[in-house]
Amino acid sequence: MEMRKKLGIAICIVLLGIFVIEGGMRFAIWRSLNELVPVGVKYELSITIPDASGHVICLDSETKNYIGVFYTKWFLSMFWSSVTCRYKSSYMNLVVYDYDTSIGHVYMTNYHWSFYSMGFVEHVMYSL
Repeated sequence: MEMRKKLGIAICIVLLGIFVIEGGMRFAIWRSLNELVPVGVKYELSITIPDASGHVICLDSETKNYIGVFYTKWFLSMFWSSVTCRYKSSYMNLVVYDYDTSIGHVYMTNYHWSFYSMGFVEHVMYSL
């Protein structure tokens, strides 16, 4: 009976961990999107997910499709393949399209996911 109790506690801890990762990532992404994307502005969120064979698959993302991603598997696969970076991750990208009516021009602002800030940060391209 003691072994069953320990197994039950272990299963509860694993399920709680999965719940925290899944809920936490969705909340962090939702919070970042609310801060960066004004109402009515078009945006694209793309998440790179490695498959079981180690190849990388890029999802052609739609608005708010981040809800359907299994983040526990995503995070563990990034961690195990040593591609998780503390400050910058190109594995989650956000492009916000803003239309300037005064000059008739569309501006694109690129962001990438930062595990350090648990949010999107502006992607700055440096040129020489």
